[in-house]
Amino acid sequence: VAPVAPVAPVGPRERLRGPLPRSFLLEVARQGLQLLSLRRFLRTLQRPQRHTWRANRKKPPEALLSRPFQKPPTPWSPDGFYEEAEEPGSWMEQYTGEVYIQELASMLPVEVLKAFLPLHSVRILDLCSAPGSKASQLALELTGESVLMCNEAKTSRAQILRCNLLKTGVADRCLILQEDGRHLAAAGSACFDAILLDAPCSGEGNLRRIPEVIERIQAPNYGRIKAENASLQKQLLQSAWRMLRPGGFLVYSTCTLNLQENEEVLEHLPMAEAEFMDLPARLGFPSCSSLGLRLWPHHWDS
Repeated sequence: VAPVAPVAPVGPRERLRGPLPRSFLLEVARQGLQLLSLRRFLRTLQRPQRHTWRANRKKPPEALLSRPFQKPPTPWSPDGFYEEAEEPGSWMEQYTGEVYIQELASMLPVEVLKAFLPLHSVRILDLCSAPGSKASQLALELTGESVLMCNEAKTSRAQILRCNLLKTGVADRCLILQEDGRHLAAAGSACFDAILLDAPCSGEGNLRRIPEVIERIQAPNYGRIKAENASLQKQLLQSAWRMLRPGGFLVYSTCTLNLQENEEVLEHLPMAEAEFMDLPARLGFPSCSSLGLRLWPHHWDS
C-alpha cells in the first residue's frame, strides 16, 4: 500500500498553489536543470496540462478518429492522442472501452517493453496494476498464448482494475491477483519473461494536474514521505527481480522526478546480474545522463 493516498485531478484552469520549496528546486537543479531550462520548467508548471487519450485498437472509436481536426498520434504511442477540443472525461466512449483517458507519460512504459521484447506467447506481470491504464494498454499488444498477470493489493483498486480490463475487452488474457507485491516472490521465482513495476511514489510529475501534490511537497515531513516511498519501492523491486527469469526484462517507472525514488532505488538491484538498457538509443530519444528516461514537463508537455 502506498504511503500517499490518491488525490483528485486539478481543473483545467487551476494553477499551482503557492511557491515550490527551495529543497525541491535544488533537487531538480541537481539533475541538470539550470538557468533557462529551470525557468522553462517552472513556467510549464503554471500552464494547464494537455488532455491525452488512448484509442482501443480492438474496438476503435471511429467517430473520434475521423474528426477533421483530429491531431496525429502522441510522440511515442501510435494509439495515443492529444485532445484540445473537448473534455474527454465526458465522452461515452470511455465507458464503452473504446477510449482510455491516460496521461502521455503513462503510455511510455509499455512502449519501452515493446521495444525490447516480442510480445508473443510470453508471461508478464504488472506488479502494481491498478487502475489498469498500463495493463489494458499492454494486454492489447499481446499475441499467441501470452498471459498478463495483474496484481493489486487493495480491494477497492482491484475492483477498478477488473472493470477497466473488462471494458477494454482484454480480460480473457489477464489474471488478477490481490497480493502484497513485496511478498509475491514467495509464491515462485524466475517465472516471468517481463515485469512492469509502476511503483507507488510521491507523484511530483503530477504537479500540473493534482493540486495536492504541491501541498505534499511543501509539507515539513516531505523528506520522510519520500523515504517511506523509497523503502516500499526497494522492497517491490527486489520482489520483482526474484520473479524475473534470466534474460527477462524489468521496466521500472514512477510518476515522480526525484532521484531518491528513481535512480537510488535501482541501485539496490544486484549489479552483477542486472544490465541496464540504453532506452534513449532504442527509442530514438535524446541522450540522457540518468539510468533511464526522465520526462520533464517542459520537454514533452507531460
